[in-house]
Amino acid sequence: MWGQEQARPFGTGPQGIIKCATVENMAYQRSLYPDMLSDAEFEAWIQEKMEDAERNGTANSRAVLTIPVIFHIIHNGESVGTGRNISAAQIQSQLDVLNEDFRRKAGTPGFNTDPAGADAEIEFCLAFWDPEGMPLAERGIERINRNDRGWTAPPYIRPLMGSSYIETTLKPESIWDPNKYFNVWVASIEIQNQGNNLLLGYAQFPTSSGLSGLNGGATSAGTDGVILRPDYCGRTGSAANNSNAGRTLTHETGHYLGLRHIWGDGGCGVDDYCSDTPASDEANNGCPVGALSCGTVDMVRNYMDYSDGTCQNTFTNCQKTRMQTVLMNSPRRASLTTSTVCVEPTTAPTSGFRLADAGNCDGIVVFEDSSENMPTQWFWTFGDGGTSTRKNPTHAYATSGNYFVTLNVVNAFGNSRFTKTISVFVSPAASINAGPDLVACAGESYTLNVSVSDPTATVRWSPSFGLLNPTSRNPVFQAINGNTYYVTATDSTGCTATDTLNITVVVKPILNAGSNVTIQPGNSINLNASMSKGASRWRWTPVYGFTNVGDDTLPKPLVMPAQTVTYTMTATDVDGCVVDDKVTVTVEGTPPLSVDKSFDEIGLINNPYPNPAQQQVMFSADFISAGNLQLSLYDLQGRKIETIFQGNVGQGNFVHSWKRANNLSNGLYFVEWQMAGRRIVQKVQFR
Repeated sequence: MWGQEQARPFGTGPQGIIKCATVENMAYQRSLYPDMLSDAEFEAWIQEKMEDAERNGTANSRAVLTIPVIFHIIHNGESVGTGRNISAAQIQSQLDVLNEDFRRKAGTPGFNTDPAGADAEIEFCLAFWDPEGMPLAERGIERINRNDRGWTAPPYIRPLMGSSYIETTLKPESIWDPNKYFNVWVASIEIQNQGNNLLLGYAQFPTSSGLSGLNGGATSAGTDGVILRPDYCGRTGSAANNSNAGRTLTHETGHYLGLRHIWGDGGCGVDDYCSDTPASDEANNGCPVGALSCGTVDMVRNYMDYSDGTCQNTFTNCQKTRMQTVLMNSPRRASLTTSTVCVEPTTAPTSGFRLADAGNCDGIVVFEDSSENMPTQWFWTFGDGGTSTRKNPTHAYATSGNYFVTLNVVNAFGNSRFTKTISVFVSPAASINAGPDLVACAGESYTLNVSVSDPTATVRWSPSFGLLNPTSRNPVFQAINGNTYYVTATDSTGCTATDTLNITVVVKPILNAGSNVTIQPGNSINLNASMSKGASRWRWTPVYGFTNVGDDTLPKPLVMPAQTVTYTMTATDVDGCVVDDKVTVTVEGTPPLSVDKSFDEIGLINNPYPNPAQQQVMFSADFISAGNLQLSLYDLQGRKIETIFQGNVGQGNFVHSWKRANNLSNGLYFVEWQMAGRRIVQKVQFR
């Protein structure tokens, strides 16, 4: 809050009207931006600027400054001139009040004879141009049907503190560049203060220069300006009475330009930082001329009090200096005085245009008007039968060729025509497909695979973070952080096509295959694997000692190994991440079972087929090199039954068909492959 004492809450006028909520809005902004300057820091900044102006001799030599205004009239579908959709005449009356008050115009309600009274030398104009450079249908007015925007129905409630629909939706979604326009929203607003009361308006206080946070610039640009009720806008509306007379916007504009309430929002010891506004203990209502407080006569006619609008007529010299200082130095305020959005044409235009995008490849050409002397109407012919009345149109050509483009521009003083031949090149770019989105496991590497229709096209991935060789069609992605990657293919004609690939990196699960255990020969035990994330697949190796076919795909199978064995559990989680862990089952008095996982270094062993089988089983492999191979059959107790095959095999495909003996009973058996000092075990079932 402002000042040195506890700030008083909303100033409440007659009939429960809340005249201003700028102080509360400032407190809310501070809650959003903790690094905002304090009031003391802001005052130190503005006082320094004021002193600089005094030392430089520029304090009283400034030219009149002009501020362009855009009124955003937010209505509920009413016809123009009724209800919330107030008339242009009412807006003009509000602009007249601003200029009378800030210029202390003689012969108007804005004139005063107070010795401290000042012509603030600030004027206001209604914007002529919209942000796209098109003339407004009504000067200074944007009419917004809230139904077209999908906004909620009025009234819009402003809480005492905290977020409001006004600040989060209405303002950010309708604001025009606050560096060029003084944004004024006209909307039905209420204040949530022990029951909803009428809220006349509030402003966003200016920011100081070159600092971060709300008081430093861009963080508050989306809400900067003033909002007021439609029935308190101007002096021709339904509330054109003593409590308004158009002075609600005068008061809030004072805040917008850095003025504080003259009672400092506190008691007699609280300052508004202007020595020519006598101290006051609280706001005044009505028009109590001569009222005394704090040992002096209150300046009840000052625009920054809460006195009736018909009573107010004074800005002081100090207040003028503060406002002028803000307009010369504060972000988004200083640029307003050089904005040209109010300037109307004075001579006939001269037509001209340039190409912002020449339309290579896709045939889409972006035209940019470069006409001089402010045309207000534009008529384009694009040479292929297409036309436009936009200032800066975009046009799509279907075929390559040369086209005669003509721009005819008009304003109140005349018209001008300009024709230029443009060349358009339409060539379908190489199609590109970055593939499906990827869920990657942290720490793993993946080869990405982009498909491009043109084999000669060059490829580039962006950003390059986490990619090895981002100019490759198949770069390797190292899963550290997820990202959205854009892959662009450029063909021999220079045309490009882009696709996106979203990569999400997930944390690998933690797998526990269980605790090592010792059992007696002939005993069985359940293996006990668990994982920190849901698994889509479990796999135990080797399958030696498993009591049931298929149990190697369970997390807790029953095993009865005949000798000591180390089992490896490999699990795949629901995201496709693969992890493994080991557990050793020691069979008392037996040596460890040897299973050499490096068998794949000399060959790829295929699964037996068929399996389960009745009599005949086919064993096959693909060997990288030649060597001596032995295949042996074992029962579940690890006892060798017979040798299935033994002999030298060559490099390449190996196939061996074997038929079981008639005396071999149905059940589960193990087949051991041994070659070049390596060993691997498979299971086979007969039935």
